[in-house]
This record gives sequence, C-alpha cells and structure tokens, in this order.
Amino acid sequence: MTIQRIDRPNLLDSLANSLNTANVCTQLNILGTFYALIKMFCTLQLPAKRKQFYEKAPLLFNYLFELCQRTLQVESPRFKIHAVEDAFPTFLLEVFNHFLARGQELRIIKTILKAFIQLRTLQVESPNFDLLHLCLKCICKLYIQGFKNHAVDDAFPTFLLEVFNHFLARGQELRIIKTIFKAFIQLETTDPCFFSESPPCMTLVQVLYDYIRERTISSTQEIEKLIILKTFVLFRGLLEFLKMNHSENDISKERMNLAKERIQNYFDETKATSICEILITRYFVCTEEECQGIMNEPEEYISQEEADNWQFNSKVCSSFVFQELVNKYRNVVCPMIANLFYQTINLPLVSENEIDQKCAVYDAINFCAADLCELIDFDQALRT
Repeated sequence: MTIQRIDRPNLLDSLANSLNTANVCTQLNILGTFYALIKMFCTLQLPAKRKQFYEKAPLLFNYLFELCQRTLQVESPRFKIHAVEDAFPTFLLEVFNHFLARGQELRIIKTILKAFIQLRTLQVESPNFDLLHLCLKCICKLYIQGFKNHAVDDAFPTFLLEVFNHFLARGQELRIIKTIFKAFIQLETTDPCFFSESPPCMTLVQVLYDYIRERTISSTQEIEKLIILKTFVLFRGLLEFLKMNHSENDISKERMNLAKERIQNYFDETKATSICEILITRYFVCTEEECQGIMNEPEEYISQEEADNWQFNSKVCSSFVFQELVNKYRNVVCPMIANLFYQTINLPLVSENEIDQKCAVYDAINFCAADLCELIDFDQALRT
C-alpha cells in the first residue's frame, strides 16, 4: 500500500518524521518501507520520475543520515572518556606493581583492584546493529543513485570510512562491512572522477593496500575473505578506469584526465611492483581447498576459473589486477618477477610451502612469459 501511494506529497515526510520514535521495532519497520521505496525509485527511468527521485533524495538522505549517526553515538559518555583517558589505567597498573612488589599499603592495593573490577563490569550500551545496517543500506543507495553531484556531500564518504575502520578494527559485523564496501565500489563504478577526488575514498584504497599486505588467500575468517575479495574488485575497477576513453561517457575531458592522473599517482611504479609481489607471494598460492578441487575435478575447476563470475573469486580477481599492472608497468614489474623466479627455481621441494611458492611464481610467469624472455633463460632454467 505504501509503494502504491508513493506520489502522495506528504507520505515520505510523514514516514521520515516517524523515525523520531524511540521504539526500535517501529524504526526497523519504517526503514524496511523506506528501503523498498528507495529501491523502486532507483528503477525509474522516465526523466520526470528520475527528477522526482532527485528532488526527494536529499530529504530522505538527511533524515536517515541523522538516524545513522545517532545509532552509532548511543555509547555511554563515560565509555568515550575511558577511551580518551587510557593513560590512567596505565598509571594505576604502575602504582599497583610498585606496592605489590613491596608488600605495602594494603588500602592502596584494595582501592586500585576495586577500580579495575568496576571498569571491567561497567555496562556500556551498544548500537543496535540491525537498525544501523538497514539505515546504512538506505543511505548508501540514496547517495549513489539519488544525487547527480556527489560532491554536494563529501562528508558521507568520510563517515562511511570511519564506520568501516571502526568495524574492521574489531572484526565485527560482516554485513555492515559488506554494505559499506558495496557503496564504495558502486561509487567508484558510477562516478570514478569523484572517487579519485574524494580524500576518504583514496584513503580507503591505502587502508586496503595495507590490509592485503598482512593477509593471505588462505585466511579463514569470513570478514578477511570478504575484504580481500572486494579489495581486488575495487583495485581492478580503478585500473580499468585508466583505460577508459573520454568518448565512452559524459565526463568532461579535463576532469577525466585529472582523475586518471590522481589514480596513476597512487598506482605508481613502486606501488605497482609491491602489489604484484604481494599477489604472487600471498594470493597466487593455492589453498588446500583449491588443491582438492584440482585433484578431484580438474575440468570443473578450470571452467569455474574461466566463468564470468570474477567478482566472487579472489584468485581470478587477483589475477586480473596482476595483468592490469603488468601491462601498464611491465618495465619494472617483469624484473621483479624474474628475481622471484631465480629465488625459487632452486628451492628444495621438501614441504608444501616450497611447492606452493614455486607454483605461484610459475602462475605469474604464465601471464607475462613473452615479456620475460630477455630476463629469464627459460631453456637453461628448465634444464636445471
């Protein structure tokens, strides 16, 4: 019924005002209705209907953004003070150790122990993650598709990055991280120029680069798997944009050239070489699951790699990123690959790790063998 009455002028206003209720269940129901409305708005193609969407989007966005921020700020003020005054527990511990070593001043030791016990048992109200997740889904969709000019509210990517870093550091709420990732990838796809202009967006790229340097494709945690995969999807999208012609879209030539320059400045020769080495040593290595798949159903495994579902396969997606970087920076990437080849060619195959490393280097060579002929004597290397 709500969707059928979407053209009534006061419907969205009354729904938005209803979000001020303190009842979380009611808020969730309203947000569910909002999300259905927003999804329907996004499918509208007629100019008049799209205009209606653009007119309503700022109102909805402001209401939902405010609710999202309130949901994240429900933590106790005392909890925020504790985070700021982290030096005080350190001081207490030093005093405690001082008197404990001397066996003196029981009253001081009792006071310090009481403080630590109270700190441990302090109840801190936490955000309602169901409400936060649904709210994020709504405002991300509104921001990506409801604004012609994303620069009108550059604060939103900053907010998204802060929320992403918050949950990334805690390894919590896979669904929220997934929603934020989806928003950044859609923003990079629909408006790559703004993505390159936005400091929080490019900061995210650096955060993800640092993240994949410390992980491997064998990561077992679902959050790590998701972040690794989406990092490669995002990187590939940025590298693909560098090949885009001005005639393929309605972006001004000057703005596109500036955007490409910013992305190229990030993916410079040093960064490209580093990423390629990370991919070879950490993400081209076969996992135990992949080895089982190759041994049990080799044809099915190959067909899965060749299927057009690279966005859901970390190994395939990482190989695309690798090929893009090799094609653009072969003069610096190929010597690094040759160096890795000579480092691994004589490795004793005494453990699975050595075998996996050698196979990973061979996989990398497979993508650029023609460019390595002058750097690697394949005939001599294969003889030995």
